[in-house]
Amino acid sequence: TRIFDLKGSTQGRYVLEGKEKIDKNYSRQSDNGDNNPVLKDINWKKSNLRIRLPMQMYSKVEVALKRDVDMLQKLNICDYSLLVGVHSPEGLPHSYFWVSIIDTLQLFN
Repeated sequence: TRIFDLKGSTQGRYVLEGKEKIDKNYSRQSDNGDNNPVLKDINWKKSNLRIRLPMQMYSKVEVALKRDVDMLQKLNICDYSLLVGVHSPEGLPHSYFWVSIIDTLQLFN
């Protein structure tokens, strides 16, 4: 399972992982003791992962995310992320995704 914290920015949005982490003499464990650190926007881009949904489901997800973002804007909350989890079971040709909005405690002032 891989987890991505996406903000729509590339500034400081990369986490070393796997062999790259070992080559740079970094510990294989993340700050929370997990071997799977939370990845960021550039990691997502480099992964070439895509979430493909049937059009009807895509429309529902799009409406829900827009409604959530509109509410955050009305509350003057400016710092939030889209958390995307990806589970790719061995031997299956597809992955499972879950999505959530997080980091909604930063008020804009």
